[in-house]
Amino acid sequence: DPEFGGIGDLYCELGVEPMMAPIPQPLHDTPKPNPTAIQINFGESAGPRKELDVLATPDHAVDHVFVIRRPLDIDGGPPAIWAVAHSALLVQTKQGSWLVEYTEGDHKGEVHYRKVDSKAGDTELVDSHTGFTWTMHLGDPPPNAASVADVIKDTADKALAKEYAVSDWNCHMAQEYVRRRRFKMKVDNPYNLFGKKFTM
Repeated sequence: DPEFGGIGDLYCELGVEPMMAPIPQPLHDTPKPNPTAIQINFGESAGPRKELDVLATPDHAVDHVFVIRRPLDIDGGPPAIWAVAHSALLVQTKQGSWLVEYTEGDHKGEVHYRKVDSKAGDTELVDSHTGFTWTMHLGDPPPNAASVADVIKDTADKALAKEYAVSDWNCHMAQEYVRRRRFKMKVDNPYNLFGKKFTM
């Protein structure tokens, strides 16, 4: 299954015993300057605003949904590791593609959304705003209609109800929640931490 289910699953895929690849503590994904992205912070409503009004129009209906992931960029640690990863959603519309992510940000939680350069057939996304390269997984047309604004609002309304926690309130749970709730997509391998499943 190409979907990233959890830290324990990925260790098994790599053939690495967890004790042989310790996770740095404290574990934080180093934020990158991102002046063109719009962010919603912990405690801030994702209510009506000009950008979301535009992204709610029929031209911004989602045609295709991808789970994307990249290695964490650890502050004070290795420049990139796959032992734990960051995931997000890439949604494609007639007006282009949008990346929507729930991220640690200020260590409480932020939702970022921005237009990115992605087209049909791509297997990687190079995010020019942050310099990160994402791999693309699980690309499917959604069973349930939704706009880019729906994806952003659902992510923010649910994820920002609590502070970000790397182990049990994180990016993987957020994108899985939106796929299940908004798009009515089946999540075959939900996020787990060494066998214990967590959902929003």
